Amino acid sequence: MGPDFVALFIWKYLMQIIAIYLLFY
Repeated sequence: MGPDFVALFIWKYLMQIIAIYLLFY
């Protein structure tokens, strides 16, 4: 696992949080 993979995983996680936040906003 390289840093690029970790960054991508974190980015996807952040996108999910933002999407959920917008849905309930």
